[in-house]
Amino acid sequence: PIPESLAAAAAAAQQLQVARKQDTRQTATFRQQPPPMKACLSCHQQIHRNAPICPLCKAKSRSRNPKKPKRKQD
Repeated sequence: PIPESLAAAAAAAQQLQVARKQDTRQTATFRQQPPPMKACLSCHQQIHRNAPICPLCKAKSRSRNPKKPKRKQD
């Protein structure tokens, strides 16, 4: 027969393994999303949406919705 202390230690180790498996399942469901991307107008590589210049070809990116100049009030 197995001594009680050894059986208790084995049971505790098994509970730890089950808890670790549950932790890995939870972290797998909350993965970090990739940053929003856009295509460079010159080299067509995927770059970050807010990048002012392409890190690959150094071309300046243009906004699809440029700011409109403010109207002067009379």
